Amino acid sequence: MGNAAAVSFANDGEFAADRLMAVFTLRRADGSVESFAAPLRIAERVQLNAGPEPGYAVVSIPMDAFPGEENAFAVALAGGGPLALTRPNVRATVIAAGAFGPATPLLCGTVVDVTHGLGDDSGVLTILHDRWLLEKYTVFGQLQYDPRTQATGFAAGERCVFNALGLPNCVDAPSGPRFAPAPRFGWTEADTAEPAPGAATARARSWRASDAATYLRAAHYERESWPGTGIADYGSRFLPAALIAWPATLGEQLRSGETLDSASGERALRECALEGASLKEALVELARRAGAYELYLTPGYAGGEAAESRAGGALGCGASTLGFVALAKSPGGVRLRVPGLSGDPIEEAVGGNGIAGGFWRESIREYHDAVAVLGDPPAIERLLSMDPSDATVSARGGLEAAWPAEDEAAFLSYVDTQGKNEQAFAEAALKWPLVFAAYRVPAGYDYLAGTKWSAMGAERRRAHPRIRPTLLTGANENEAAPRTWQPRAICIEYKNGSTWQSATPYDSLEVSLDGGWFYVPALRDSPEHPTWSGTLSDPQNISPRMIRATLALECEFRIAGRAGAAEDPNETAPRLAAHDGAEGTTYVAVPPVLTYSEWLRVDAAPIGQNVDAAYRDFPDRAAAGEELFSDVPGDAQAPDADGRLQAHAAARLRGVKRIAARGQLVFERFEPALLPGARIAGVDGAGFPVEGVVTGVTLDAESQTMTVELG
Repeated sequence: MGNAAAVSFANDGEFAADRLMAVFTLRRADGSVESFAAPLRIAERVQLNAGPEPGYAVVSIPMDAFPGEENAFAVALAGGGPLALTRPNVRATVIAAGAFGPATPLLCGTVVDVTHGLGDDSGVLTILHDRWLLEKYTVFGQLQYDPRTQATGFAAGERCVFNALGLPNCVDAPSGPRFAPAPRFGWTEADTAEPAPGAATARARSWRASDAATYLRAAHYERESWPGTGIADYGSRFLPAALIAWPATLGEQLRSGETLDSASGERALRECALEGASLKEALVELARRAGAYELYLTPGYAGGEAAESRAGGALGCGASTLGFVALAKSPGGVRLRVPGLSGDPIEEAVGGNGIAGGFWRESIREYHDAVAVLGDPPAIERLLSMDPSDATVSARGGLEAAWPAEDEAAFLSYVDTQGKNEQAFAEAALKWPLVFAAYRVPAGYDYLAGTKWSAMGAERRRAHPRIRPTLLTGANENEAAPRTWQPRAICIEYKNGSTWQSATPYDSLEVSLDGGWFYVPALRDSPEHPTWSGTLSDPQNISPRMIRATLALECEFRIAGRAGAAEDPNETAPRLAAHDGAEGTTYVAVPPVLTYSEWLRVDAAPIGQNVDAAYRDFPDRAAAGEELFSDVPGDAQAPDADGRLQAHAAARLRGVKRIAARGQLVFERFEPALLPGARIAGVDGAGFPVEGVVTGVTLDAESQTMTVELG
């Protein structure tokens, strides 16, 4: 980008067309620099936005725009004219300079469109805000850190998904948060709580929005964060530091009282997939996940020169600084005055001229009185036995055969008539596959007994509870290879006479489509035939054995975080008309699976003979506050307010139990205090709470006004 241009919007606060200028810095092939100022006809429109859409400026260039020519020359298509210098990709800074105060940069950007007007011999430039550059860089892969080897590497084949499947995959490297080599890296059975942010140096923790923003800076801005060798050429990966400044503390701007919870100081991301997104899309998504934030780039001068020194020297163009605008209500801000309302003279209003027009609107179209955020059904891990007299198990009688009695009779009859041998048995197994191989929890069985959800039996509607194919408990493979998270194997025991013996453990079970029964044909077909007793030579005396197994069962109801009518975080009651007897509305949020979970374990350890010690250490974790894993810790009916689900319901309430306030205020001159991100604290003399955050600004030369959008 050899050429640079700075565009001044006005010199004295007025929108005068004859007082605009552009400062060009021309860099020649030999490295020398020549700078000069050129008057502009008019900056027709400047649009500034907080959010995903980039702002822009439209600037017209007249004939004879550059000095030093004896005669006027054409602009459109003229090889020696001004448009030959202000070509596409030239950098520009749009400035409002006024006698009422210091000059104010409005936007830093790039000339993206150059229009040659052939009818009136004119030229029009469109300067696009630097947010446009963020669209040119794509997020992919994982910048990983291995705590064992203390090595950083780029895994291009891995997807950039923060907390994939709801599992923590962030580790704290010396240089900041990075992806762990695998989800739940370094965890063992003894680990029941995540490391605190900044302390995940040996095992993984969950990503927060601030962590992800800091990671994106390392992956797409800090060249020194990358490994020096062995990286394939994937094209441009790093945002140019000369054009956009990315503060190291950007992620911390997403941490505020709006997103705090006691568990981690900030809400954890759940399954936040940014693979293939542009940097702009990624940052906008993180802002949305964190709360009421919008992406905004603040413009600046190059080198911090004062405005008056920028009139003719080698000035260059400024860089934009990445940031976020917080939209949540907070104390402080600019107070406005409206002539005729506040009783003050016009010159006492903000900026000297006050509000010339516009509107202020209150709306309850999206209003709700309460919030319910739904999580997954609770899952209970416990040992279930077919034997109703099994005194060693609390869930005795908790399993039954899932095959019909007539299928068993037909199975045995086939073996009896087809040779009474293994071949006949195998053929019968193909014809009646469930016999001696399929099991389920009996209809109506109280599998919630002994847990914090024991009173929820009335919510049960399924005949047989859903069985998960794996247990809730697990550990990484071993200390030497902690990459692979493996659920604990399912140990199935069978009753041989009066004793219980363990069969071969299952890594996972095959379950029916509705999850109502599980299928273990390998035990039926094994030489020890743990699921049946008798001999093939006498099929009519073959009978099913009692079995018991530690299983994970899903409840039929869902955990929920509630925030209700007793809370009014935005003080809406004084602004709403009441309706006696009318029931308030509830905003029900249904996040993706694994966003919020509740795992319990009660009386789950297999206890028969020959059970490996690794499967016997299953301490109960089913009481309130002692859950195996919980986003709703505490009592089932009144969970702890600092649980993730409750905290997020309270945060969501702030977003939906509010009167949406929107405004558009028109000023007759440039107001430097009202750029995007500025807070409006109210209007003096107004009987309505006119408050908000500036989210957009339009400077229009034709109407000679500045219009401010509030949100």
